[in-house]
Amino acid sequence: MFKKITISMVMIGITLAAVTTATVAYFTDTLSINNNTFATGTVDLDDTWTSGLPFNFSNLTPGNESISEVLGVGYGGSIPADLYFGAKAQSGDNLKDILEYYIEEVDSSGTHISNVTGWNGVVNAFAGWTKIAENLNSSDWKYYKIHLRVLSTTDNNYQGKSATNIIFIHAVQHGQSAPTTAPWEYTPTP
Repeated sequence: MFKKITISMVMIGITLAAVTTATVAYFTDTLSINNNTFATGTVDLDDTWTSGLPFNFSNLTPGNESISEVLGVGYGGSIPADLYFGAKAQSGDNLKDILEYYIEEVDSSGTHISNVTGWNGVVNAFAGWTKIAENLNSSDWKYYKIHLRVLSTTDNNYQGKSATNIIFIHAVQHGQSAPTTAPWEYTPTP
């Protein structure tokens, strides 16, 4: 008997639920908006955005300083970026142990703004990245001069030697760091 009452109660509950669901009505509305765009930003350096590169230093002598022409680097990305400088041997003799450099920021006419670095061994440009600009916006330009000198203690064994190097200007989204790979073993990704 208890079983029949329980089954009857369950059947009544299911019937009420079906009737209630079928008779409940409510108003609705949906708004659809098309053509929403999601686009990532760009960090863009291009050789068309540079001037004065590549640079050449010739007839270097121990103890004397040589200065490059004005080197311009333009930024073409859509999001703010920081710039880093590094170097990698390409061919020729190993001169990195006898050379020192520093980077000077100048305006487009070559007038001094500030020293980005002090004198460093060129080996440092191969071993680590140097931040040379930060928070650049699209169409911003930065200008530099590279100062280079042969150590005054350099002996005659280096006479007539030359090296060709790759200079990297690496742009990265503002606030992020330079590559973890040292410039001397760095290979840019497309």
